[in-house]
Amino acid sequence: MPKLVNRPPKYRHHKSNGQAIVSIDGRDIQLGVFGSPRSYERYDELVEQWRRRRDEARPDLAEQDPESVSGIRKVQRPAP
Repeated sequence: MPKLVNRPPKYRHHKSNGQAIVSIDGRDIQLGVFGSPRSYERYDELVEQWRRRRDEARPDLAEQDPESVSGIRKVQRPAP
């Protein structure tokens, strides 16, 4: 199965402990309480770092990904 390098890692809910997690480069990183503003901030930071590393390693992918040029797309947050 091909590695999907253009799709950003997903913000997920670890149901047994209530934490938000994201898997980047094969590592699960806990972000804090699922749905909290801090967990979304941490997710945005990690995805931005992931994009920078990917774009440095593969400039051809940066050209194909409009989000690399226009900034990081924010995860849609539920309305308060």
